[in-house]
Amino acid sequence: MYFCSYKILKMENKNLYIKKIIIKKLFGFKDIEWNLFDDVNILGGKNGSGKSTVIKIAYDLIVRHDIYKYAHLFESVYIY
Repeated sequence: MYFCSYKILKMENKNLYIKKIIIKKLFGFKDIEWNLFDDVNILGGKNGSGKSTVIKIAYDLIVRHDIYKYAHLFESVYIY
């Protein structure tokens, strides 16, 4: 079983930004907490560490509203 949540705040005349991505138990053991900035963000790591998976999970949740393809890879995901 997994849990996902995303929170979008509507603000007039302001751009919306993702402030933080949290993924609990990625691959069963990694807890990811990525604080994002308004301008530039870099996600780095070794090959096979889950960089692309983090991006794919966030994209599918925000854009497609569907993360069933990746649900077996994590326990919960939060996007603020």
